[in-house]
Amino acid sequence: MENQHRGLKFLVIFMGVLIILGVSVIAYTIISRLAAGGKTESPQTVAQTVAPTATQPVAAQRPHSKWKLRPLKAFGDVTAKIPAGAVIEEMTTDRRRLILRLRLVSGDQAVHIFNLATGDRLGSIKLQAE
Repeated sequence: MENQHRGLKFLVIFMGVLIILGVSVIAYTIISRLAAGGKTESPQTVAQTVAPTATQPVAAQRPHSKWKLRPLKAFGDVTAKIPAGAVIEEMTTDRRRLILRLRLVSGDQAVHIFNLATGDRLGSIKLQAE
């Protein structure tokens, strides 16, 4: 009877070792990601995104980027013009653009979009109630 179950005992022990190794790999991955900051891709503050140093590569700012990115080049000081009396209601960024939501003096809202690489205004969208 002992000889009949020898193969089965080997398989049970082997699969138990595989389970322990698999759980160990998962635990190591979780611990290493938590030690690295535990952050997922999330919106960065405008100060971090708009004013990176010229020598710091973009890949260092976003380590999980899918694209091969070139180093940032300084573009100097740029004056962005918004309508007189407008108030910035919201500010956000993506990889290449700064997006400002403004409340105009008339009460309407507008969205201004700027290129982060050059500081140039790409366009604006005026939002009006129907």
